[in-house]
Amino acid sequence: LENGWQAGIDPAPPPDSRYFPLALPPNAVVALRGRRRGERFYPLGVDGSTSVSDWMIDRKIPRQFRDRVPILTVDDQIACIFWLPSPGRDRRFDAEVPNTCVYLRKIEKV
Repeated sequence: LENGWQAGIDPAPPPDSRYFPLALPPNAVVALRGRRRGERFYPLGVDGSTSVSDWMIDRKIPRQFRDRVPILTVDDQIACIFWLPSPGRDRRFDAEVPNTCVYLRKIEKV
């Protein structure tokens, strides 16, 4: 991401809770970027989709930070919006079967 963030992906379950499973199709293109105007995603626990903008407003993310919040994409679809304490995970990439997923590590600033 322009602000110097990076994320790590591991093939095996990690020993700590800083990870969560992420379902990836074979040969998926994974990227980390900022938000784009008009984007929508499908948050876990929500029926239908919501706009990234509305999701950020609902979490009271200050306007000046919204363009800098890291977003992980898989094949150009939002998989996770990294905002603590609760990241916005897209249900399309929720891994229910452990053998079909990788584990996303906590992102860090480099």
